[in-house]
Amino acid sequence: MHAAIVYHSSTGNTRHCVEVIKAEIEETGHACDLFDTRQAKGMDLKEFDMLGVASAVYGFRPAYAALEFLRDMPPVEGKPAFVVACSSMVPANSLNRMARMLRGKGAHVLGGIEVQGEESWTALRFPGLIIGKGRPNADDDESIRAFTRDLIEAHGQSISGKDVERPRFRRFSPFGMIGMLTSRVVMRYAMLGKKLNEDKCTKCGQCAEDCPMGAITLDPYPKFGSRCMGCFSCVNLCPEEAISTPWTWGRVRYKGYGNSE
Repeated sequence: MHAAIVYHSSTGNTRHCVEVIKAEIEETGHACDLFDTRQAKGMDLKEFDMLGVASAVYGFRPAYAALEFLRDMPPVEGKPAFVVACSSMVPANSLNRMARMLRGKGAHVLGGIEVQGEESWTALRFPGLIIGKGRPNADDDESIRAFTRDLIEAHGQSISGKDVERPRFRRFSPFGMIGMLTSRVVMRYAMLGKKLNEDKCTKCGQCAEDCPMGAITLDPYPKFGSRCMGCFSCVNLCPEEAISTPWTWGRVRYKGYGNSE
């Protein structure tokens, strides 16, 4: 089996989850390649035996970049697939939404997993009160590995012609209803604007490199484009903390997976 996982990760939590899945797949003698959503555009899915789509949850829905990939991907009739959602609080119906889009492309969805990650939205990171601090942790990793083993078994059953029970994901959530109303533009405006402190900025380009939407260019200072989806990656990961919004006042910035304060 040769699997491909397309993922969206702004600060590393979701990327860590798919790296655990990749390691477990390879431990069993199979192959697995990871592609962030920026790399996945136009990729040839025919060379892979299974497709995974993983996303952080923003505004009670999968990240726009993941939804954009699912919307634009070519048909994959009968291809085994799975979904992963990483959120700090409420994933709402994110798994179901991604699975539904995959099925719309003809994929055979074998399973999905929800994983808690440390809250990265700066507005909710108060000193002494960090939701999901240190997650995903070792226990989460073991749950991901167990899920992966079940997934590999289901894949084997699927390609051998055996019936695989269709997984049931959360179908209704009041938060999911809110997620239907949020969008990339709404999340961007929810940041209340970004401000660059040019005295702090070293023009290192880290924000442009980390931006999962490719919405930042250097000219020579960072310029923020309309593809921004309000993920706070640039705010959180700037090494000089040169990018701010009204939400950063009195809050703790998330420096990425493994760097909890």
